[in-house]
Parts: sequence; C-alpha cells; structure tokens
Amino acid sequence: MPRIKSISALTMALLVAGLLAPQGASANTANGRCSKSGATAKIGGKSYLCAQNPTVTAKRLTWTLKECLEANTAYLRSLKSFNETESSSQKVLENLDASIAARKAQVPIDNERAAKELESAKQNRDLSIARQKEADDRFAKAKTVGVTAVPANWAIQVKATIGDGKITSAELATLTKNLGITGEQVTGVINFLAAEDYAKSATAFLKAAERNEKNAAEFLKTETQIADLEKQKETTLQAQEALVDIAKGDVNTTLKVRNAVCKVKK
Repeated sequence: MPRIKSISALTMALLVAGLLAPQGASANTANGRCSKSGATAKIGGKSYLCAQNPTVTAKRLTWTLKECLEANTAYLRSLKSFNETESSSQKVLENLDASIAARKAQVPIDNERAAKELESAKQNRDLSIARQKEADDRFAKAKTVGVTAVPANWAIQVKATIGDGKITSAELATLTKNLGITGEQVTGVINFLAAEDYAKSATAFLKAAERNEKNAAEFLKTETQIADLEKQKETTLQAQEALVDIAKGDVNTTLKVRNAVCKVKK
C-alpha cells in the first residue's frame, strides 16, 4: 500500500508541473504562439488561424481569431478602394484643368479665325447685294421691252450664239430672224438671262456669307466653353470630394472594427 500511494503522489506532481497532460487536452491558446502558418484550430468554440495578428507589431505567428483576419481583409479592401477613389478623383480634376488650359490657349487663335470668317462674310454679303442689284436692274430692263420670261429653246439659242457674252450686229440679226422678235426684244432676252445668272450668283454669295458666319460662331464658342468647363469642374469637385469622404469613412469604420476584433487582451 505505501508503494501505491507514492506512485499516485508522483503522478499528481507531474500533472501539476505540466509534464503529463490528460488525454484529449489541447496546448493551443488564443493569441498563443504557433508554428505552421495557415493552420486552423478551435479554441473556446471559436475558429483561429495560425497567422500574424495585423494589430501586433511583433513579427510572429500566433493563434489569431479568424474574424480578426476577415476584418483585416475588409479594412485592406476599403483602404485600397479609398486610394483608387482618391487617385481617380485627382485624375478627373487634372483632366478638366488640362481641358480648361487648352481652351484658354485656343481662345486667341479661334478669335482671330472668327474675325477672318466675319470679314469674309461681309465681303460675300456685299457681293451678294451687288449681284442682286445687277439682277434687279437687268430684269427691269428686260421688262421694259416686254420680256418677263424666256422659253428654254430661246435661252439655248441665245447662249450658243453669244458664247463670249458680247453680241455683234450679225449675231443680233441672226437671233432676230430665228426668234421672230425685234432687236430690242433680243436685247431684253439677253438681259433677262443675265439677270437670272446674277440672281443665282447673289444667292451663292449669300450662302457663302452664312457659312462664314456659322464658322465664326463656332470659333467664338471656345471662350464660352471655358466658363462651362469651370462650372463643370466646380460640380465635379464637389462630387469627387463626396466620393472620397465616403471611401474615407469606410476606411475608418473597417479599421475600428478590425482593431476591436483583433485586440489582444493582456
């Protein structure tokens, strides 16, 4: 009996000293050291991974709560999103600044182009007015001899006969005979046909003037576009600042959650 008592006493001593562990006991402890990165364990009913606690400065593997690592992943994701948002926002504003600078540099060039277009427009309008006046005068002269319209076949004969625009006595006589009208009426026909050409020319010059004016208006838009871009920049700046603030708020929130979950109790 004394021998049995001595063995039991030794066993108890070893257990107390930690040299013997009861069957099924685990040596893993929360935030305790571990050796195999990525290993998993259940401690106190919670899931732990062998990893470095992101809130601890010491570079060592410990049994870290899985929720801590997940919270850290969420924090890093929000931090990345914040950096991308801030960078993107800065790029958007830089592009707008570049556009504004380019427009400002273009203003004197386009203003000069607009001035040239307006000068051309004035010249074309003056020519249009002069041609239309000539057309009106010719129509009036034709009308005095009773010519208010010219049949197509007459027009062909007259244009074929006086191709150079000047009529000789012989050509006038030929036309008088062929058309069966007086010499004055032949002159009236010539004036009427010339009036039609002048009227067409007047219309062409007027359209050219309108094109010049349209081009000038486009060139003059460059200066007004600067104000529009500056307004757009102001609106964009407010929107981008709001996006950055939201992303920054996410970072702060996820960081607080991570630090709370990963906090090592001493």
